[in-house]
Amino acid sequence: MALIHCGECSREISSLATACPSCGAPNAALSPAPSPQSSGMGGGTKILLWLIGTPIVILVVMMVIGANISPAEKDRQTAGIAIDECDKQVNDELNPINVRRMARDVCDRLRSDYRVKYGHDY
Repeated sequence: MALIHCGECSREISSLATACPSCGAPNAALSPAPSPQSSGMGGGTKILLWLIGTPIVILVVMMVIGANISPAEKDRQTAGIAIDECDKQVNDELNPINVRRMARDVCDRLRSDYRVKYGHDY
């Protein structure tokens, strides 16, 4: 056992004391030195960042690509959605038969317009 000086108040304390009896500062001689691994991020944190960060980056890229769709492509997609909705009306068993017949005629017209405008069937 040796006497050392407290790092805070400079009084002499035992090298085995956990804290200075005068000021209560921890004994620097007994506190473990920080290991190189304890500073910075651990391996688990890095993996977690990759698992969360990668899908976010992919989502942002997809949003940027999706925002750059041409007006002609948006029109084509809208026409396709209209045909799909029309088909739902035709196949809805709850609609009266005359409504379903009218919807079928409208769907045929939409398909014909799509074929003329885009050169292929929907």
